[in-house]
Amino acid sequence: MKKICPNLGLTLATSLFLASCTGVQEQASQLKDKANQAQNMAQQAQDVASKTTSALGNLGNLKETISPLTDGAAQTLSAVKAGNFTAAQTEFTKLQDGWKGLESTLKTVSPDATKTIGEKITTIATDLKSGSPNVAKLTTELQGLSTAFNSLVTNSTSAIATNTSTTETANSNATAIQSNLLAMKDELAKATTAVESQDFATAKTAFSAARQTWYKFGGSVKQKSPDTYQRLEAGVKDVNSGLSKAKPPRDTVLTSLKTLSTDLDGVK
Repeated sequence: MKKICPNLGLTLATSLFLASCTGVQEQASQLKDKANQAQNMAQQAQDVASKTTSALGNLGNLKETISPLTDGAAQTLSAVKAGNFTAAQTEFTKLQDGWKGLESTLKTVSPDATKTIGEKITTIATDLKSGSPNVAKLTTELQGLSTAFNSLVTNSTSAIATNTSTTETANSNATAIQSNLLAMKDELAKATTAVESQDFATAKTAFSAARQTWYKFGGSVKQKSPDTYQRLEAGVKDVNSGLSKAKPPRDTVLTSLKTLSTDLDGVK
């Protein structure tokens, strides 16, 4: 019987140990990547919550800011009806000052309403400074200004609510895509390992799970990027076709799995 060289045995043992370490390191690296991705999704959800809270806070400030302007319009109207145009000009000047500090911000929320109010304010200011102010005309204009202020609050409320809802929905969809994406990648990795060892029964089970996951978020991918969806859909079909054969072609299936995994990396 031939004796095994001690050095050769040591070398083999060392190689097996290093291979084992490498496998553990790769698994640890994959787990770390998944943990980082989960942390990023949690941060995205937190950002949405922060934006929602900020929007609601701005809405409250808007109501508080618009209220003095509406009151100013009412006080100006009372002075006009009483024929006291000096008082009317004083009250309306206060209203103008308050509006200047708010106009630029409101343009981003409701540009049309902001423009309408600005035009009304300019017209009223001009009429109040005329030699013989027209009470009837000013009354109509000031009443219209009060209505415009109220409409501005209503429109801004709707705009903020819509934007907040849209942001929450978009973030929820993005989180769902990332979650399913990670699950699909995990199953594809299992399928790849099984195919490499020609354990096609296990490979089929893992790929079946990956395909079911794809059905869950493929539609969302299609909405964002039809081209990406087509590549992934074709990749899923290629792998399924290879594994469905009586004797799956190992190298061909591995190539299809690698291509599919690479294409998945492009999904955002």
